[in-house]
Amino acid sequence: MMNSRKEYDELFSELKKADRSPAVRQRTLDNILLNEERETGVQKKERRHFVPAFISLAAVAIALFLVFSVMSEPSIEAPVTSAFADLEIERSIVAENGSVQSFKATLPLKMNVRSIEDARWNQSVEKTLTTLEEVADAPEIPPAFDLSFFTAEQKNYRFKIWDSPDALFLMDMDSKKIYSSNSEDAANMLLMLKGMYGQ
Repeated sequence: MMNSRKEYDELFSELKKADRSPAVRQRTLDNILLNEERETGVQKKERRHFVPAFISLAAVAIALFLVFSVMSEPSIEAPVTSAFADLEIERSIVAENGSVQSFKATLPLKMNVRSIEDARWNQSVEKTLTTLEEVADAPEIPPAFDLSFFTAEQKNYRFKIWDSPDALFLMDMDSKKIYSSNSEDAANMLLMLKGMYGQ
């Protein structure tokens, strides 16, 4: 067994001097290399194709990233708007009333029923109406006020109002749907109502 490179070089130079065809020379070289691999146990490394595998892996990773980022983004939908948004109130009628069955905020005005044509009040009611969210039930306590208002189009809306510690609750008298708001505007509207009736 030959271990030194010098011995290999001498053998190769002798092989070059021999009169052989190029195909025979190539076969001889292949056999020598194959025998060397067997003797030393070192296999000729096959060239692996890392670039295509890397590109495929990167494409899959990018696709997964895009899918999960789209799934985790908050949906860009139209914001939930109140059924009473964009109303322009011209006149309101309020009344103190603790009954669910009767409604006192009507014309002609009776005792303890007030008509309000104040811009600040109208703005407070309009802001409160934009923050309303429909809820399942009214509070277990009796209502406190009746509210009726007229828009610029002369449309009339009627509500029962509950003064709950959690939020302001309103019931649309026509649809019987219950709405709630715990916004600052709702709290201000309720304070104004209480102030009108000395509560």
